[in-house]
Amino acid sequence: MGDMHLDLMVTDRMFGRIQAGSSEAFRLSTCPRCGRNQALVVARTTPGRVYWLRCSNCGRGLVEVDRTVYPGTKPLAEPQGLPEDVAAAWDEVRSCLGVGANTSAVLVARKILLHVAVGFGLAAKNERGRAPDFAEAIAHLETEGLITRRMKPWVDRIRQVGNSATHELPAITEAEASDVASFTEQLLKLAYEMDHLMSQPSEETDEPATGYRLIASLRPPTTEWVS
Repeated sequence: MGDMHLDLMVTDRMFGRIQAGSSEAFRLSTCPRCGRNQALVVARTTPGRVYWLRCSNCGRGLVEVDRTVYPGTKPLAEPQGLPEDVAAAWDEVRSCLGVGANTSAVLVARKILLHVAVGFGLAAKNERGRAPDFAEAIAHLETEGLITRRMKPWVDRIRQVGNSATHELPAITEAEASDVASFTEQLLKLAYEMDHLMSQPSEETDEPATGYRLIASLRPPTTEWVS
């Protein structure tokens, strides 16, 4: 662990030192990049309101101010089987949420939804040469079965939030952005992850996964039988 400090340069005037092997040289703080929760203390203020840290696993830097870590941890998860461009856009949504850029997160999430609709057969341009709007994308995804009847109330809420993000200046709240992002995550799972999991060989054989294994991988553990 101590070798990670060998490439550090520090300012000339210092009022105290932290011994590399002491308990003060380590801090429990979740790394936003790799998710590990132990970091090396590079420097701190006195009292300890601000810590300059380095993840002991990946070596990346982070700053902790009054127990808030910057950059923020990315919420939600990355569904499996995403195409490269979709994965990059979804990572941007998560990054925006992690730093409180809620309006930006919603705008990118809407863009992902339109991209998914086009990927599932919606024309990229209409007869007037215009890209499909949000309502057209939703209608197409419903036709394709990616949006079910029980998801309709959620879709209506997403539509309202998305329109505000596009046309109005007031910022989107954290709760609204979380709703949009959670919906987008589920849509990506239905659009890409299910097919990806079905294409993977099962643990027992080399055959593709069956329906029960697929459902079990997408849902939390339950004792209820799913037919």
